[in-house]
Amino acid sequence: MVSRLGRKRSSSLWAHILKLKHNALSISEWRRRNIEIYAQLLREGYVDPETLSAGIVQLICEELINESNPAAQDSLNAGHIRSQNENILFLAAMAKISPRDLAICITAGFIHDLNKAVGDPLRQDRYAVRYKTGTKVRKQTNLALSVGLNHLGNRTRKVLDAVHKRHPSDIHHQVAREIDECIIHHGIGSSRFIRGLFNGENPWWRDVYWNERDCAPNYLHPSQPSSSVCTVVHDLADSAQQMQGDSGWLQKYPFGYWAESNLSFWQMFWDCRPLKKIHVAQSLAEQVVLESQTCAEILEQAHTLKLLTKSQLTRLEVAVRSIAQSSKQWLTRSVQKSLPPGQSLLTDLIRETGYSETKLKAELKKLRPHDSESHILKEVIARSSVAKHRIFQTIVAESLSNGPIYWCRE
Repeated sequence: MVSRLGRKRSSSLWAHILKLKHNALSISEWRRRNIEIYAQLLREGYVDPETLSAGIVQLICEELINESNPAAQDSLNAGHIRSQNENILFLAAMAKISPRDLAICITAGFIHDLNKAVGDPLRQDRYAVRYKTGTKVRKQTNLALSVGLNHLGNRTRKVLDAVHKRHPSDIHHQVAREIDECIIHHGIGSSRFIRGLFNGENPWWRDVYWNERDCAPNYLHPSQPSSSVCTVVHDLADSAQQMQGDSGWLQKYPFGYWAESNLSFWQMFWDCRPLKKIHVAQSLAEQVVLESQTCAEILEQAHTLKLLTKSQLTRLEVAVRSIAQSSKQWLTRSVQKSLPPGQSLLTDLIRETGYSETKLKAELKKLRPHDSESHILKEVIARSSVAKHRIFQTIVAESLSNGPIYWCRE
């Protein structure tokens, strides 16, 4: 068992590592953060050094998180990746997965989505994307393809192969393959957004992905890799991040992809259609509904395949539910002035703007992120989102402070 003093020291150290400037990191700071996270996981016994050493993980990060990779320079992408990594740590600690599995899962998390750049090549192996004629698609030639096909990009595969060939005794071929397939798995199978692109249910870029005349897809996905403990945790972490309302989420959606959609702040946060009408979520409230269902499907499949114990599945259900509940609480429509920052967005907005509740809601329903008058609302929303994120990072730090996961198995 870990002593109370040891837990306190561990929690403080994790809090320090995780609370670095999350969305304002330079590329070198981002790499260093990943390396510090993995080094601390090694020190506390959470990951297996025989599976992946700190040196190999550092090398993989250096090869992919650098100034020559456009996907690493995209702040919308980078913040999401780092938030997803925190979810991996939280879910892994809750499920008490093995050190080998966490080594693979967190390394995949460090580099997932780093193929997301227009012009990047697509892989040409068994996981190649094909046109409906059967010909392999060679590149992500536009934004629609870079978003929908990046998990099948060749950049991460090429780096993993190269690192294995240069250091065959330090990273086994099977380990490199599992990292690779962990990245592929989410995009092909568990991402509802990407599935919708290929089956015609997603209205985004429908003209790119769907042939209206033939009522068939323009692109054919390869078969999904086999599911594993690593893919379950990785997929849950990614889906949960889509409904998290943290600083990574804020930059990716309201201040990123949705900013050009002409939606008001109220529509981006609080509007919510019935589940059957949500093909693509366009608010945090809708994402909570949609991604909660996606996470439930991931866990149901893990149960069917007997990948996790009943206890592990229960703890993961609790973990996912806690993430969803924190966003529901943040979106509560009643103002509670006693709540600290980061627990209620409306309360934070009223506290900082001085508006009445009626005036605030009117402003939120009228203004959009690009409106010149919206800068005050944007600043307060950003601060509230960061405060919400800090609360979660504290929870992650505490969940990692009880000693190595494998010591705590039933």
